[in-house]
Amino acid sequence: MESHIYDPIESDLMCYANDEQIFKEHKLSAYHRHNAYEIYFFQKGDVNVYTEHTRYHLQYGDIMVFSPDELHRNEQLDDGHYKSIGINLHPEFVRQLSTPTSDLQTLFNDHHSGKQSNLLHLAKSQMDSLIGLMRQIYDLSLEDSKVSCLDKPVCFGRDALLKAKTTELLVILTQLYQQGSSTSPNTMPRVVIDTMQYIKEHLTETILLDDIADVLAYSGTYLSSCFKQATGLTIREYILDQRILLAQKLLTEGSNVQEACHLAGFNDYANFIRSFSKSTGITPGKFRHARN
Repeated sequence: MESHIYDPIESDLMCYANDEQIFKEHKLSAYHRHNAYEIYFFQKGDVNVYTEHTRYHLQYGDIMVFSPDELHRNEQLDDGHYKSIGINLHPEFVRQLSTPTSDLQTLFNDHHSGKQSNLLHLAKSQMDSLIGLMRQIYDLSLEDSKVSCLDKPVCFGRDALLKAKTTELLVILTQLYQQGSSTSPNTMPRVVIDTMQYIKEHLTETILLDDIADVLAYSGTYLSSCFKQATGLTIREYILDQRILLAQKLLTEGSNVQEACHLAGFNDYANFIRSFSKSTGITPGKFRHARN
């Protein structure tokens, strides 16, 4: 299993539902990121969810949102029944659902800017209601993908209902996130959080394990072990991932490929092209062309 992957979402909207017995050999998913927003409703299981520098042990009533550039993964802590439901939404699709006075991307942008947590905890009655709405969206999305022998939608208005229900979900969640709070503590080890922070502050410089260890007053071996155990990534893999993420941002903002390579902290142009393509599934040049 790769330690981190780019998992592209092809459609404007994609729903998923998990309801299964999880066994130890399948209990840990790889760190991954999408090119889409994600809303995740936890329903049952003994589960930790990681996103970048946080780790939460979930309970019924917990909802998490993720932005396209956020690494995240699930960890099932024992053999047991796991149940969840969720949705991935392309940013452009969410923008189209928005209005001049109601930007539905606020739900995802506020948490990513630090104004609010990824995690929201709701009372059982609120969670039951939202899962009911999410189930309607899930069922509509399945039916919307089916066509009759005449290549026409199975049911008139299904696509309009799907958009309306999705808009309703985003409006309700945005209001709840702005009003609510999380009751689950962040259990990510402090040494891992500090290591990530150091890397982000020095991302465009040469980063050596010994330098991080000296600043944080730990041995390099201990630091590497803690980071790998908590995240599933080596420190080197995390640095590479963050540099590719920065390069994507630079290319989107108009930098050419050589500029993005240099400004993102890569010293070897060929290695940059190879690493970027492997991580994202597309060359930097094609990525830049698609975003500009």
